[in-house]
Amino acid sequence: MAEASSDLGQALFAAGSGLTGIAKVQAALEQEAEAIWGRRAAARRTFTMAQQQLKPREWSDARAAVEEREQALKELRAKLTLLQAERIAAERLRRISPAMRQREATLVALAEMGQVVKFTSVEEESAEVFLMRIAKADQNRVAAERRRDEVMERLKPLCQVAHKLSPRPPRAAGNSPAISMLGHFI
Repeated sequence: MAEASSDLGQALFAAGSGLTGIAKVQAALEQEAEAIWGRRAAARRTFTMAQQQLKPREWSDARAAVEEREQALKELRAKLTLLQAERIAAERLRRISPAMRQREATLVALAEMGQVVKFTSVEEESAEVFLMRIAKADQNRVAAERRRDEVMERLKPLCQVAHKLSPRPPRAAGNSPAISMLGHFI
């Protein structure tokens, strides 16, 4: 009944089975099979498509080639990572090279000075106290010299007046003319 050639037979089969349009689907399948396997199949597009499809051997060869390329890519990425690490290290060395040259110069200068003496904490504290006293004494000396120079500048006019008024006194050894003149009037 499914292969009935009349429309009535097909209609009864469709009503009984619930399948509608089965004849059209069957005709389309037969036509496609004829196009693929028929006598003139080589001239039709579906046959050429079947010929152009990938064969299992070609597929496995292509898959192996992809795996080889993926492995090569992994190796190249690992090499890139190593090269980037080397570049970072080289850049770090370039950045710190001035400090390293300064360090080397300091080490050479220290080596030229001889052996370094290590102080105990008590000796170090005593040395710091003495260094502070020396610094304070040096500040006091500078202040005293400045004060002396100020006084000498103020005494110059007085010494000139005193020189005009009195004969020249003998100069004491090691004293400046202004001090020796001042000593004459004291």
